[in-house]
Amino acid sequence: MVPLHFKIYNSYNDRYENNRDTYLITFLLSSNTPISNIWVIEDNAKYHLTGLNQAITSTFKVQKLLLLANSPDLNPMENVWHILKAQLCKRFTKNKWERPSSEDELWKVMEEEWDAIDQEVLDKLAEGMPRRVEAIIAVNGNHVKL
Repeated sequence: MVPLHFKIYNSYNDRYENNRDTYLITFLLSSNTPISNIWVIEDNAKYHLTGLNQAITSTFKVQKLLLLANSPDLNPMENVWHILKAQLCKRFTKNKWERPSSEDELWKVMEEEWDAIDQEVLDKLAEGMPRRVEAIIAVNGNHVKL
């Protein structure tokens, strides 16, 4: 399973204009995963269409999965975030004393739960992409319950 990589941003500008490109480049350069196995999922948001973003993905030959901006149902990562959230809720409900008391502890617990997600679950989500695409096409890009 790919290691958990994400960053907390304080504002839209901080996230999209200042840090994403640097973070993506750093990740691509330091990842032990071959770039040919890395996919960047993007919608048609303006930022994803900027010259700098296009230059980075082109230079590194990153594979892109382009989604419709109004079709979050296509992104299998949304299911993964739901699984992670459910695991964290279950863990914290089971033992209230185990709740993290610092940001570092929270990251540690999140990484433990991330690593606990079964690879088979991720494989099934990826294999379900054709079905997701067909369902979205059938409703002209509107919301579907999958």
